Amino acid sequence: MAPFVIAKTDMTQLPPPESILAEGELAVYARFKIEKRKTDWLAGRAAAKLAVQKALDLRFCQPKDISIIPDINGRPHAYIKGVKAAMDISITHSGKTALCAAGAQCLGIDLEKAEPRSRAWAEFAFRGEELADLSPKPLTALWALKEAVLKAAGLGLKAALNDIRFTSAPEDLKTLPVIADSELENFCALGKPIKSPEITGGLADRPELAGRIKKLSYMAAATESGFILAAAWS
Repeated sequence: MAPFVIAKTDMTQLPPPESILAEGELAVYARFKIEKRKTDWLAGRAAAKLAVQKALDLRFCQPKDISIIPDINGRPHAYIKGVKAAMDISITHSGKTALCAAGAQCLGIDLEKAEPRSRAWAEFAFRGEELADLSPKPLTALWALKEAVLKAAGLGLKAALNDIRFTSAPEDLKTLPVIADSELENFCALGKPIKSPEITGGLADRPELAGRIKKLSYMAAATESGFILAAAWS
């Protein structure tokens, strides 16, 4: 059985907000002033509600009965008719696609466009073997993996990206499977497992945080349209 499910929404084909958002969510949506931010947020909520319905087999539950509410750290949680669901969710969006994963107890996903990055950008987040190949695919996969780690472990800004080091890169990341965009929801079956990272720097001196990362499993894949999807979960 897959550890989590993924649901996808196309930002160019979103439903009307009043058809899927709960009352409190509509109020949040109305406060956004920038149109792109409104679209991204609505797409993420639409994907999250689909993912929760899939994960819990809520075929007869209406989207408005599911609320996606962030905690004080900004981490989203699903509530079914006011009752918190006993699972984790993680939302990501890039380009015209929003994804949400739901099901595991600690879960993070990240979707990023594979494109050229400067060495200065790379040195902000990567160290050692991670900098051996600065080509777009492995570098973007590393970034997406680290973002997924921070989400899954609930670390936020409590950890520096370069304290989480994937020493198997870039070898593992050069040969990621390529998934059709229409198959993203089958990521758990089609993605490539990635070796757990080393914990270094200041994070190594914080065993309670490092312990969360060591318990996670990792997976990544490329898409036909040039994106990288990465996940971390336990």
